[in-house]
Amino acid sequence: CANLEAQFEEDNRLEKIELHNRFATIIEEMNAAPENVLLVFELLKHEVADHLISRMAEPQKAPPTSKIPPQTKGA
Repeated sequence: CANLEAQFEEDNRLEKIELHNRFATIIEEMNAAPENVLLVFELLKHEVADHLISRMAEPQKAPPTSKIPPQTKGA
């Protein structure tokens, strides 16, 4: 259980780093001059939407947060 939680946290950390790097690349490529700021934000918005869609399409790999006790017979 602890290993699953640690792996989940590590996956989330790596995902945040990847997104940050992708955003930084977009901003660098746009040469974020004042006239490009709105375009940069629009591209970032699309990047986030694409990321969320692809993440929702993946099977959930969240660690179990609690265990539900099995029901007893006759309950």
